[in-house]
Amino acid sequence: MMASLMTTRPITRLDDATGSNSNVDLMTAVVLGAAGAWVVSALGTPLVFNLSDPEFNPLIVLALLLGVGGVFFFVRGIRRRQVITRFGATVFDQEGSNVYVGETLRGLVITSRRLSAPDGFQVRLRCIEGKGETFDEKQRRTRAVILWEASRTTHTADSHAGIPVEFAIPATALADAKFGAQDWSLKVDATVDGKPFEVVFGLRVYSGSREADEADVDDQSVEPDSPAPSESGRLGQ
Repeated sequence: MMASLMTTRPITRLDDATGSNSNVDLMTAVVLGAAGAWVVSALGTPLVFNLSDPEFNPLIVLALLLGVGGVFFFVRGIRRRQVITRFGATVFDQEGSNVYVGETLRGLVITSRRLSAPDGFQVRLRCIEGKGETFDEKQRRTRAVILWEASRTTHTADSHAGIPVEFAIPATALADAKFGAQDWSLKVDATVDGKPFEVVFGLRVYSGSREADEADVDDQSVEPDSPAPSESGRLGQ
């Protein structure tokens, strides 16, 4: 069924975002570590950790938080890098070049190596939106809100041949959206040979109507004919 569907429309190949996410994590770890080191150097020595000591500087807490954050992102970045090293590259062959809300996302997640997941591959499609929360006139925090998600467990004997993906996106998926743009992602995870396997693909899912958008493109591609020069214009040349 999936193989026949995959041949009816052109295929768009998407790369796993794990590698780029790993690089971002490692860069964030370096920035946080450098910031923590700068705070420590600015405090001078000796460092006082006793809260009751008059020489205690609260900025030491900031340095510790920066250090903990740096360690967290460093460990996560290394783990993501290990996924690529251990399992190889993974791609998502999406049916069609785009998908709209109200349509069905179809495709195949293809691993470069044949992975065995006895418990199956957990496939999840999620749409999140960043929403701002204002505490006062100077502070503002953005939090991620899940607008819609769906998941299913897929069993396949040969992940190299493809892990089928098929999600019907309801027309009401963005009913609670507050802004014009959202982040859609396709995530696949499993336990392979006792090790965690996880890949993430960023998707472009459009709101509105495909027919209306295609009609707009057709209208823009049709330019009015240039008026024929008048007889006097030709004679003047």
